[in-house]
Amino acid sequence: MIAWRSEREAASQASQLLAIFESIADAVIVYDREGNVLRANAADAEILGSRQPPEAPVRTLGERNQMFTVVDEDGHPMSSDQWPSARVLKGEVLRGSSAADILLRTVDGQDIVLNASGAPVRDAEGNIVGGVLIGRDVTQRRRLEQQTHEALTALMTMAEALTSNDMTSSDNTLASARPAAMRLAELTRAVMGCERVGVHVYDLETRLAYTLAVAGLTKEQEQLAAHTYTARMNNPPETVKRLQAGDVVAIDLTCPPYDRWPNPLGSRSILLAPISVGGPILGDISVDYGAVEHRPTAGEIAMARTIAKLAAQIIERGRLAHEREEARANALALVETTRRMDEFLSIAAHELKTPVTNSMLTVTLASVMLKRFIADSVVSQTAQDALMADTLRPLLKLLERTSNHMDQLSRLVVDLLDISRIRDGKLEMRVGACNLADLVRDVVEEQRQLAPGRAIRLRLPAASRRAPSVRADTDRIRQVVANYLSNALKYSRDGRQVNVEVRTDDEWARVSVRDHGPGVPRAEQRRVWECCYRVEGTQVLSGTSVGLGLGLYISRSIIEQHYGRVGLRSTEGQGAAFWFALPLVTSSTS
Repeated sequence: MIAWRSEREAASQASQLLAIFESIADAVIVYDREGNVLRANAADAEILGSRQPPEAPVRTLGERNQMFTVVDEDGHPMSSDQWPSARVLKGEVLRGSSAADILLRTVDGQDIVLNASGAPVRDAEGNIVGGVLIGRDVTQRRRLEQQTHEALTALMTMAEALTSNDMTSSDNTLASARPAAMRLAELTRAVMGCERVGVHVYDLETRLAYTLAVAGLTKEQEQLAAHTYTARMNNPPETVKRLQAGDVVAIDLTCPPYDRWPNPLGSRSILLAPISVGGPILGDISVDYGAVEHRPTAGEIAMARTIAKLAAQIIERGRLAHEREEARANALALVETTRRMDEFLSIAAHELKTPVTNSMLTVTLASVMLKRFIADSVVSQTAQDALMADTLRPLLKLLERTSNHMDQLSRLVVDLLDISRIRDGKLEMRVGACNLADLVRDVVEEQRQLAPGRAIRLRLPAASRRAPSVRADTDRIRQVVANYLSNALKYSRDGRQVNVEVRTDDEWARVSVRDHGPGVPRAEQRRVWECCYRVEGTQVLSGTSVGLGLGLYISRSIIEQHYGRVGLRSTEGQGAAFWFALPLVTSSTS
């Protein structure tokens, strides 16, 4: 009875031990002196998985090791005497700091990292008769450790970039920023484990976005995505609001409204992290996980936000460094800067003159030919020609608009040439007798044709009085009057009248052009005659041309070379009257 009870208790204990053995989450292997596997639990079977043929399950450690390439922590293949199982059979106890991390690389390319501990099994005399190995799958933990290490390394590299010289080039252009942006994108891609990372900057004035760098594209993909892998500033209002609030936004490109975006790479899941320095958004970092559905973790969102903040600091530091270097250069080499600017203006104007002139001739010729073709088509009165004429009329309007733009460009080139000649003291004058009243009348008529519908009132001296005769370069004085009048039209509203007056006194002929625009503040009235100076905050009220602040400077130079005077009368908010005066021709000078 006692023996039966002892056997029953022993069987119960064995069953309990077996249950415990099978329920252990770590792989447990018991083997003998020859390496034959005596028992392995369910966790070990899960690690072997489909690699173990069901008709011929592995029986020895040698057979098991043929299913893997065993390497150490540094990736070097381990010899058989270095395997944990061999070390245990030599009497070594593996635990704590002596436990070994081994990498099992399967034939299908998967990596399994095991933390192997174990101890030898001895008989009653103390002889080693086998061993027990426990393998804990730490693959995920090692992957997280590796990602954390890469993240810390990347963050340290980015932080170092904040104080490096290569991030603070004084050449504040997109080209100079691209190497730093590509470096940032590559580091971010390594940290986030995504397919592609793009770094984009916004132009707040034009509402356009520019791609500085994209990491993770093949050459073919670069060509495919050249025009579509650009940060978009036309996000839905809710997305824009979140970005402005500093949130990292997860986007699914298969869902509206993003499914309407160009998507040549077939991406699906993207994280957008705003780049900002306590103000408007400077750009964003887009983390692209490719075609798979990816739900970002809290850690990924936090990492994206941190990287974007570092990017913002780098961009801001570069901008401040650029401004500092620019100010220093201006302070130390103002004369050299002015010389180079004059040289640039001269070269640019001369280089632009020929292509602009040729382009104007081409557009004019095309417009004439197209008008003639449309007229002939209308005369023919056939349905096909009428259809062709209707089709070509929009093109004619486009050519006419292009012609207007070319005229503006031509005037700009002329101004640049004049600036260059003025700086070099080579602004030539072909002086002769000139009827100032007739000249002004012609310019006013030209402006009326260019701006039909605008009210321009001209007041000339009474017919009974002597015509204002001056010695002047007719073309240059026409240029001055046109500058004055175009400015007056530009800075007054369409419905307001512009007044032009020519009058004389004993010695001078005076021309004035008065508008009803915003006026010029008293503190700015002397500076408006400087080269490239524009009154801050003054808006163009009619037309689209803003100008570069060249016209008044050129006009003053022309009048001064005629021994004349220029001036301005203005009260802020009540318009402005620009005038110039030339010496009248007297009997002694005629």
